[in-house]
Amino acid sequence: MLVAAVALTFGLIPSAFGQAVPAATEKLQAMAAEADPSFEVATIRPSDPDHPLEGSPIAHRSVFAGMNVRFLLAFVYDVHDKQIVDAPAWLGTEDFDIEGVADAPGTPSLEQVKIMVRKLLVDRFQLKFHWEKREMSAYVLTVAKGGAKLRGSKDPSGPPSFLGRPDREMKGRNLTMANFAQLLQSGIMDRPVVDRTGLEGKYDFVFKWTPDQSQMNGRFPVSESADAPPGIFTAMPEQLGLRLSAEKTAVEVMVIDRVAQPSAN
Repeated sequence: MLVAAVALTFGLIPSAFGQAVPAATEKLQAMAAEADPSFEVATIRPSDPDHPLEGSPIAHRSVFAGMNVRFLLAFVYDVHDKQIVDAPAWLGTEDFDIEGVADAPGTPSLEQVKIMVRKLLVDRFQLKFHWEKREMSAYVLTVAKGGAKLRGSKDPSGPPSFLGRPDREMKGRNLTMANFAQLLQSGIMDRPVVDRTGLEGKYDFVFKWTPDQSQMNGRFPVSESADAPPGIFTAMPEQLGLRLSAEKTAVEVMVIDRVAQPSAN
């Protein structure tokens, strides 16, 4: 959930990504929460930059335009790109357009979209993988000297969210430290983030920092303004009482055992 929320906010994912496009006359209704959907029908084709895939007014249609398989894996399994190992090169270089319709009525939630894409990757791309720990360069999230500067969530029953712009103001709501670490690695930092804060519960906070070219995929220019917020490594201890340190550590990785070009439609 957090990956897509951050990516949509920062313009990393096309607006039609994983979204059902309702007919103009049809009231948008959510898919049943207990549904375990698959794609009833799905079309996969190599992306054509001269003729990009666009949304159309068909209810419950999910569209993934110009996506490579590495990106989809990172999205649906909530991992950093560097946690996907032993994969063929084409996984990150060949883009596909995917469109399909769920086999359950209603508009799927983000988690249900992930479920459908996981099944699609196994069925159509013959994906097989396993998890293991490997040592690699990562960022470790800990409590800074002086203690955390976080307040408990006002409404911990609500969904987690983290919205805004890093060079302005970002608001986190109902975030566990595991949520925050996953968010940092999925949409902001250039390597995995491991939570070692030891903090439990959910938190609300406001955070301001200026990204450098290693963060946010370099999509935000480095600010030279005298009143720009500090970089993330300075801002985080000052504002949140947390610390990010770069080090080599054991990280869970997705080891690709098999993956193939997609089967015919």
